[in-house]
Order: sequence, then structure tokens, then C-alpha cells
Amino acid sequence: MNQSNFNSSNELKERLVEYEAMSQKGTVGFFEETVFFDFINYYKSCNDLRRALEVADHGLHQHHFSTKLYLQKAQLLLDDNQPEMAIDTLDEAVLYAPSEKLHQFRNQLIAELEREQMGSSHFDNFLINKSILDDRFEDLEELYERLKLKLEQNPKDEIALNKMWFCTDIIQCYEDSIEFYLSLINKEPYSYLAWYNLGRTYKDNHQYEDAADALEYAFIIRESFLPAYKAFIDTCVLLSDYDRPLRAFEDFPKNLEPDSKLLTSFGKCYEMKGNYKVASALYRKALTVDGLNADTHYRIGECFSKQEQWNKAIRAYEEAIMLDTRNEVYYAALGDVFAKIHDYNMAFRFLEKAADTAPEIAAYWTNVVTFLMDVNDFDRAWDKLNESMDHVIDHTEIKYCRVACLYRMGDRTAAKKMLTEVLYDHYNQYSLLFDYAPEIEKDMTFIALINICNQN
Repeated sequence: MNQSNFNSSNELKERLVEYEAMSQKGTVGFFEETVFFDFINYYKSCNDLRRALEVADHGLHQHHFSTKLYLQKAQLLLDDNQPEMAIDTLDEAVLYAPSEKLHQFRNQLIAELEREQMGSSHFDNFLINKSILDDRFEDLEELYERLKLKLEQNPKDEIALNKMWFCTDIIQCYEDSIEFYLSLINKEPYSYLAWYNLGRTYKDNHQYEDAADALEYAFIIRESFLPAYKAFIDTCVLLSDYDRPLRAFEDFPKNLEPDSKLLTSFGKCYEMKGNYKVASALYRKALTVDGLNADTHYRIGECFSKQEQWNKAIRAYEEAIMLDTRNEVYYAALGDVFAKIHDYNMAFRFLEKAADTAPEIAAYWTNVVTFLMDVNDFDRAWDKLNESMDHVIDHTEIKYCRVACLYRMGDRTAAKKMLTEVLYDHYNQYSLLFDYAPEIEKDMTFIALINICNQN
């Protein structure tokens, strides 16, 4: 977006002023991902790379699984002649938004940097020249179409298949990609990468059953292709199907050593089946492969927590947090355990940290508020509810939590009035109310109100 386009949008201009005011106070409220791109492009048009990078960092704090924002930040660092920092950003991207393609681009960038250091006349920004890091991603659709033509001519072109998935992931052309991969597989049925790409695309399009089938075909064709196993397990977990991955684990090639992430994924399936002994053994084995895998430490904590071994769970969660300080799930888990052992100061500290780390997610705010209500700190609970409204995207959970807070404070009149308003707009989610105030489920006055609103 150039300067004139930006100035022609009053709404965006107002949001930029709002952003700058919040930035000066040190607390940036929630913005959609696309708005952060508009802010970045504005500062780029002003040749203010420092501010553009600040925006990228704020964006990633709120959308820390955004491949696009990581790539945008990497490009800004390259524009600012900081290639080493760009590589660090891609390293972080691989951690939070894992993708084989990001690994490839990172390696290509390292190769270009090494060439420069060996005497090349200039750093040619390989990724930028290839339009992979173009901030508007305008060329990716053209690249996608060229790759389709190339693969139609040679369905076995694995380099093109690798690039193809990256384009699909960024421009989100899922329906077209599914149709294309199916036609490609019809020509080349033993292409493990085509099956893998198809499975990942089905998964992103929320067609989980089809995704699991396609991903299974990928590792049946190429037994050594570990990413297919990992994506397959993740998809089965979304379906709450833990038996299917465990059958794959039993058939896992004896001559192939699973990596830390894969061992952790298999362990999670045993954990979800309640077999904590086998799960823990796999987690410990995963740590011998990679002791710095934060998710493995977290899963160990989950096993201990489910067995009410609170002190061991705390130590495991703390290990996870030391390795990954930006994961709200770890903070929330640790806060829950401290609440269970009645260490309320520590519980509040970590539950609040979870909400601060992912302020756009309502569940972390309602966790804090429910905890505060449980310890009868209603004033602070109400303050947290008010604070959350500036951050979360969908206010439905917060509104039902407000009703629960009023009810538990004893203000039944205000609670009934607010509940009527919330039910009018969000009736289908009324069961949320029972999560925050279970006693309402036995209150015939409020149940009657819910039933009346259903009839209307």
C-alpha cells in the first residue's frame, strides 16, 4: 500500500493513530493480521524500517503462527541489511509455524549469505528476487500457476512440488489445489509428495478424514518420510482418533529412528488413551534425542498433572517455559496446577501471563476471571473482564462470563438482564455460562429464562 492509498482510507488512518497511541503506552491492543500488513506498508512507504519492524514484532506477538508475518519481518530485515537477523526470524518461524518450505528458504538464505562472505560482490536477496518474500505476495499466484504447468509436464518434479505447497499455504487456494493434486496423483499414483501435499491441503481446508487418508498414503509409499507421520498424527488428534496413529507406530520401520517431535506425537496418543507409563517413556526417549523440545517437557507435565503429581508437573511445565517463553498454553497449565495446590498468588501470576501472551484468545481471560471468582476477588475479576474487551476478537465468551460474575456476586437482577441480552445474540452458546458458574445449571429461574429465549 503506497502513501496515497493509505491516506484515502480514513478508517485505516484512524487505526494507525490508535496503534501509535497504544504503542507509546507500551500496550498494543488486538488488530487483525491484515491491518498489521497495512501498517507495515505505510512505514515502508515512509522509509521507516525501524517502525515497520516494530509493527511486525507486535503483529507476531498477537499472531505467532502467521507464516506471512514471519516472512514479512524477514524481508524487512533483509531490506535493513540484517541477513543474520532474517535467518534468526526464519528459525523462529520454523518453530511456531513449522514448514519444510521454511526450512528450505532458510537454508537458501544461509547459502546466499555464505556466498557473500566468500567474496560475492553483493547480497542478492535470493528469496526476494524469487518473490517468496514479496510483501504483497502478488507474484505467488503467478508462481502457483507456473508450477502447475510444470508439474503437468513432469509430475515427478519434487522441487516444484515443494514450492507448490508453499504457494498453496500462503494464498490459501485449497479447493483448486485439491483438484490439481488429485489429477496429479491420477497420473503418478506413487508420488509421496503429491499425497503429502494433498493431505496438508485437506487438513487446512478442515477435511480431516480425507487428510488422514492422504497423509497415510504418503508414508506408506515413502516409509522414511517423517513429516507425513507427524502431520498424520496431528490430523488424527483433531479427530480424537488415537488408535490409528498407534497402529502406525506399531508398524513403524525398525530401521528408522523417529525424531523428537515424532516420538512426542506418538507419546501424546498413548497419553490421550490414559497409558501414561508408555507415554512418559516415549517422552523421555524424545528428550534423549532433543532435550530442548519444549513441547515434550509440556507433555510430561500433562502426564504428571493427570495423575495429580503436582510438584512433578510444575517442574516439567517450568522446563517448557524456560525453553519457550511465548507459549500461552504452558503458562495456563502451570497456573492451573498452582490453583489446585492452593498457591493462589502463583496461580494468578501464570494465568494472567497466559492472557497477556495471547490477549486475543478469550479463553485465557475467562480462565483468569473464573479463578478470581473462585477466590472471591470479584472486583479484580470484573476489571479483568473490562480489560479483555479491548483485546479479544469474539466477545461471546466474555459476555457470558460477565453474566456469571454478576450472578456469583449476588446481583441476580443485573445477571438476568445481561443474560437476556446475550441470549438474544448468542443463544446457541449458552452452555458457556455453566462453565463459569456451574450452580446456574440448577437455578430454575435462570434455566426458565434460557428456555423462554429459545422459544422466541
